[in-house]
Amino acid sequence: NAAPKLETTLRSMLERGFVSDRVIPTPTEQEVAVQQWQQDTALIPQSVYMLTGCDMANAANYRCRHRQQQLELHDIRSVVLDLYSDGMLLSNAITFEIAILHRVAFDERIKAYISLMQNCGRPVLFDTDDLIFRPEFIQHVDAIRNWSEADLAMYRDGVERYQQTLLACDGAIVST
Repeated sequence: NAAPKLETTLRSMLERGFVSDRVIPTPTEQEVAVQQWQQDTALIPQSVYMLTGCDMANAANYRCRHRQQQLELHDIRSVVLDLYSDGMLLSNAITFEIAILHRVAFDERIKAYISLMQNCGRPVLFDTDDLIFRPEFIQHVDAIRNWSEADLAMYRDGVERYQQTLLACDGAIVST
């Protein structure tokens, strides 16, 4: 199975700054990485990778699993994974043509994934059904009015990280 070898290669690239916004790899490193990737795994044509950071209530059902059913009707392969219970292997995630990140909060791992996809010329889309990416509107959210300061701080951090993911992506899918 080539996946563990590719995962090691990708992590090595990340450690050397391959996907950093500040460090641009030398062409030799990039060529070697692309050749290795092409040898170890092939792009899945017409495929969509959906990663949800909010698999609670019906959010992931409406925003990911229903979309997956619609894609299947058109013979487009897709997968839906929960970031927190299923995890994310970069070696699997980069084999898809398009990525959709549903309510996925920004961190170094997500930054690396978005960068890898974009370096391969593949679009990454942010998906949400709520206004969860504008910190300046938090005071208008009725559901959190009586939360403790600690809970509000955690919520604000999440909203700020959603905004970072949105801004790093190539586009967005929203319902309203």
